[in-house]
Amino acid sequence: MLGVSSAAVYGELAFAERGCGAYLNGKPVNVSQIATIESAALSSGNMKTLASGGQWAKYGALVAQVNRIRGYGDFLHYHLLASGQD
Repeated sequence: MLGVSSAAVYGELAFAERGCGAYLNGKPVNVSQIATIESAALSSGNMKTLASGGQWAKYGALVAQVNRIRGYGDFLHYHLLASGQD
């Protein structure tokens, strides 16, 4: 299994292969060492779908617990998440 995400406007190319690790611009990346939900960043997109679904209240409860919220375009927050950036 292989995944690739290109953010050409930012000069970034991310890819990962099962069993081989993840890379951003050819360099290995790792997720952060954050271990608690209260210290975590939540990255989400497509708020319209979330808001119209039956789980909106549960999502709100999750938002209330985290340290920070991101709402970037899909590709960018995946790059930030994969490389453990805040």
